[in-house]
Amino acid sequence: MAEINYEIIVDDAIQYTIELNEQGPQGRQGEQGPKGDSGENAQILGATATVDNNSGTPSVDVTTGGTSVARTFEFAFHNLKGDQGERGIQGEQGIQGIQGQTGPQGPQGIQGIQGPQGPTGETGNGVSGVTKISTVGLVDNYRMAFTDGTYFDYPVTNGADGEGSVNSVNNILPDNNGNVTLTIPDISNLANKDLSNLSSTGNSKFQEPLVSGTNVKTINNNSILGNGNLTIADIDLSNLTNTGKTYITKMGLPSTTYIPLTIGASGSAYVAPADGYVAAVFTQATRDRSFLDLVTFQGGRTLLYPRSVSSVVGDYLGCWCPVRKGQSYNLDYDGFNISNNTCFLTFIYAQGSESEAQ
Repeated sequence: MAEINYEIIVDDAIQYTIELNEQGPQGRQGEQGPKGDSGENAQILGATATVDNNSGTPSVDVTTGGTSVARTFEFAFHNLKGDQGERGIQGEQGIQGIQGQTGPQGPQGIQGIQGPQGPTGETGNGVSGVTKISTVGLVDNYRMAFTDGTYFDYPVTNGADGEGSVNSVNNILPDNNGNVTLTIPDISNLANKDLSNLSSTGNSKFQEPLVSGTNVKTINNNSILGNGNLTIADIDLSNLTNTGKTYITKMGLPSTTYIPLTIGASGSAYVAPADGYVAAVFTQATRDRSFLDLVTFQGGRTLLYPRSVSSVVGDYLGCWCPVRKGQSYNLDYDGFNISNNTCFLTFIYAQGSESEAQ
């Protein structure tokens, strides 16, 4: 080994020279030194971690920060994503969850274009006519024929003629109300007759039903000339024949005479022109829960309140109610487009008020 000289200067400024020659044998181990002072406890102030979305050989990069006694660590994991596995078998269907609350109604959508007209339906089976086919005593047998060639027969039992009732006067039959109207020529055979043998009372009673103007006087729309009894309907109509009762019953039913009404805004008021019925038919509801109702009033009070409510979009609704002449009623609706000719409001005259139609 080459010679190496070191110079060591200590505090007393004395200079020593150490000469190293060939390495000598290893000296004995020195004694263990005293225990050093305890170091400060280290603290970890925080750690963060990130994971990338790559696949491959997993690895992690650790970055330390802070000081020896207050460390921070940053872990960056790489390639933790494995290869895509095989598709698993489908699991069993889970149980149905609890139904959520109904959300708020959305805004009304734009009116769609009208669809094509559907095919013509099959011809319905209507009534072609009613004829009387026979009479047995008080029973008249009628036959109602249908357009498909079928028919059915039914009997109508008439009441017996009352005693003293007027069948005709001078061969003039009563009208539908039971009245016989006579003019002067119809009673010309009484002209210039000698009535001098009548008492004043008899003469008065004879003259009472005679001409007032050109017609014979009547009592409750019944009239008679000469001897006989006047049959007048009582207040409960109990002495009417079946034909008379049937006629009166029909007076309140809808007739074939009607007038279309203009549909105003919801809540519009109307007044019935006569006794009859008001009917409303609205189609193509624009939303579910659309509604249509008619409200009738009498003396400031609500009498009838028929209402119809849709269940789906495109539904159609209808309602009707009877009304008296001069009675007021309102039309209320929501969820319909009245400008596309799919909504109708009609007043239908009762059979007894057809004469009042304009």
